[in-house]
Amino acid sequence: MRSRSRHETSREVAEPRRLRLAIHGAEPEEAETWLAALRRAGVDVQVAAAGGASELRAGLRQPLDMTLAWDDAAGERALEALDTVREEGLAVRVVVVAHPEAPGAAVRCLEQGAYGVLDADRPERLPPMAVRLLDDLHRETVAALTGRIVHDLDNLLAPIPLALRLLHDRGLPGRLAGHVATIDDAVRGSMAALRGLSELILTGQSRLLEVPAKHLVAIAATRMRDGLGGTRNVLSEYPPGLAAIRLDATRALEVLACLGRRVLDAAQDEDELVYRGSDVALSPSRGGGAATATVEIVVAAGRATEAGVETWEASEEHEDLATVREIVAAADGTAQVGRSSESAAARAYRLSFPAAAPAVGSGAGTFRAPSEVEARGAAAPSPAPSATGPEEILVIDDEEDVRRVTCEVLESRGYRALEAAGGAEGVALLADGRGRVALCLVDLGLPRMDGASTVRALRRTDHAVRIVVTSGSDRDAADLDRELGGVDGFLAKPYDAETLIRAIGDALAEG
Repeated sequence: MRSRSRHETSREVAEPRRLRLAIHGAEPEEAETWLAALRRAGVDVQVAAAGGASELRAGLRQPLDMTLAWDDAAGERALEALDTVREEGLAVRVVVVAHPEAPGAAVRCLEQGAYGVLDADRPERLPPMAVRLLDDLHRETVAALTGRIVHDLDNLLAPIPLALRLLHDRGLPGRLAGHVATIDDAVRGSMAALRGLSELILTGQSRLLEVPAKHLVAIAATRMRDGLGGTRNVLSEYPPGLAAIRLDATRALEVLACLGRRVLDAAQDEDELVYRGSDVALSPSRGGGAATATVEIVVAAGRATEAGVETWEASEEHEDLATVREIVAAADGTAQVGRSSESAAARAYRLSFPAAAPAVGSGAGTFRAPSEVEARGAAAPSPAPSATGPEEILVIDDEEDVRRVTCEVLESRGYRALEAAGGAEGVALLADGRGRVALCLVDLGLPRMDGASTVRALRRTDHAVRIVVTSGSDRDAADLDRELGGVDGFLAKPYDAETLIRAIGDALAEG
């Protein structure tokens, strides 16, 4: 078994580099000279489109790594390519072939976001730049996935210091032994996440990664949202236990970006773009062996679009999806196009992959907080008395263990705690209890309605409520405060009970 594993790893590293590109503004003979330089260097080149802006725009409907743009003497043609890519909201790199009569244009292209600029008489410089570009794309994907895993680690670790404080204050009588299970689950989950992180880092140049599907969905939505500059609402939806998929994550994210653009082209201006991940029932394996679980990722215009799909067509029926089909098939997956009688354009796409393993840290903990709070010793601090009873704190976090332990810590210190598993639920609870909820504790990493959107909605619902945000990010608290339009406190995960109570006390005191 070990020798086979080593063989598979070495085979993956030895696979030729594949570069998918569009060519903008070049004569056919000129372009062929540069493509030949790539092929001589061992790069497998696939040209998705060649021509002007309209051809480039069509090529961007396929997953691309790079646009190779020839400038003109006026220094305008390469800028046109950069503008086209930017208008499409995609993070496709642009390499410019500079015109010898427009030397100043190279600087302008770099200022406008070009990945690099090459002299028109030096096609041999393109292969090393292309290899570096592919490596950069891979590193960026690994960094994004690593960030998502670290986010999971933060959520797994967050209950530990809170539960330890409770154990210290109360000891271990009777039903409080459930906290031991919380600690045990969190520690074991952290170890599993660390193993996954180590595997990801040790992968090196291998393109095949075992990635929790929820991370792909979340990163695809974030990149599309950033690329569109907030002009469209982009959501990600997935269950916390969504399984992993073994694939080339960089290529998979290209596919999800491409399909997102296709969906937006066919959607109404008011439609949201939704990336939705889900597990489906066990299905027979292709080889007739044991059944395997399947992970589905749907890209659709609006939450209700999938329900309105009358038929799902195989991607083989659509020639323009050849590149998408190739990338998905490399991961043993399939692609389908959703159709309805109301529109000739597809407004939904469904990708199906065999599940590799449960997602890191996806298991639900065994801990359940007691329904009533036991009496505490005199040493524990408590909030100032209120004429209307205990102050209400609304805890909004998608991780059940974090919510439950946080609520019990708050109640043990004399607050009344409410909990919500997501932003929409939290906003609804605040609206129902408007005027009674004193403070909302909001996790910025919420999966559906994200933390920033939740904070803004909470402010609109009750402008007087105090808001403290929590995050595993290392971002500066002042930057978060400016981005969210003013919050009353920030907690970096994981935090202990004293830090939590102090932050809430300080936020309430400012009110």
